Amino acid sequence: MGIWDEELDDDEEDDEEDEEQPQNAPLVDRILKSFVSSNFHDPARDYLPEGCLKDLVTQSAIATELHSFDGEFRSLPEDKKKKKIQKMNCDIEYREELATWILKNAPRTFAVALQCESDPILLVIAMSIFRDNNFTDESLPIPDLMPSTKIFPPAIWTSSVKLWTPVKIHNFYEKQWKCLVPVFSCAKYDHDLLYDNYIFPFTKVGAAPKVGAFSFVHRVVIRDDHQRHVNMEQWTR
Repeated sequence: MGIWDEELDDDEEDDEEDEEQPQNAPLVDRILKSFVSSNFHDPARDYLPEGCLKDLVTQSAIATELHSFDGEFRSLPEDKKKKKIQKMNCDIEYREELATWILKNAPRTFAVALQCESDPILLVIAMSIFRDNNFTDESLPIPDLMPSTKIFPPAIWTSSVKLWTPVKIHNFYEKQWKCLVPVFSCAKYDHDLLYDNYIFPFTKVGAAPKVGAFSFVHRVVIRDDHQRHVNMEQWTR
């Protein structure tokens, strides 16, 4: 009996560790686990809810990511380059200031870039270039797969270190929509919905859509943190 009691205690401890693990998981993993699905689209599309974005991309979380490369220079094998980036971008005070700028001006941009760049050094460089060129959340979305090479340089330091490769730009383009889901209010939309790629935070409910002369009309529920209309929970389209 005592043995079983001990095993149960161990299992309980394991369960507690599993429950705590998400809080300790990398920010990019927590972002991915926070995606929800909109069945308004066919097929359904995943997105990061507005409330989750604000809860996840905090000053502390950003700083943790920017500081995570300390002691790691995987992408910079040459001592000369290590010293150069160390002087330019690795200072702790610099990264703290960068984290403050990101939180104020580019939390969505940071969330997207984080999903495209796994090397912490290159993430700092990318966000530094965004800041230097005033590329903020207001600059999103990038409209195509050929953004400015001044803001998205394919390489740095005479092409020796790859930064925005075609694959990374493609990933940025595709993933940006998951973090640009509109928030609706009485006054205006938070985004100009000029692109077909926008994801709407709607859940279709009720009967089959009504057919109009030029479109279908759906009854939908808007996710709470994506609408600021007083006493309005349902829209039709």
